[in-house]
Amino acid sequence: YVFKLQGDSAVRLDKSMYHGIDFRSFLFTWKKKLYCLGGYGMFVSHNTLKCFNSKTKEWDFENMYGDIPIVCNGITLIRDSVIYSFKNFISGNNVKSDVEINYLYALNLNNFKWSKYKLNLDQKIDIIEKFLKKDGVDKYEQFSNIHQIFKNISDILD
Repeated sequence: YVFKLQGDSAVRLDKSMYHGIDFRSFLFTWKKKLYCLGGYGMFVSHNTLKCFNSKTKEWDFENMYGDIPIVCNGITLIRDSVIYSFKNFISGNNVKSDVEINYLYALNLNNFKWSKYKLNLDQKIDIIEKFLKKDGVDKYEQFSNIHQIFKNISDILD
């Protein structure tokens, strides 16, 4: 759902029906548009990229190409025009073990092309630390991106 705060109320802007597949998704803005990447729900992880259409008040699927990850539900960081995604995994849904995907994926937002790079554990930790230290963050924690709040959503949505 997409809401806009007005005074002491949250006004719903979208007309989407609840489909329960966007847990652990990554919400971000790019060129004054709101996007949702990947997620988990209904016992399935996915890699879809959706863009909120402020005219129709619905989410539209975006085409991507290149080495598209089979799921996007791990750690996701954005720097300039590239989204980096790693520690993605295929859920075993508490029936079998989760399967971690040992690649770093990079999505170029200028052309929606994915690239992938093989990683070991030390490289993953090094990437996180470089990103966060560049922004002045010394401590970090992995968490589920179930809810995200954008301070200046008016800049994105009419």
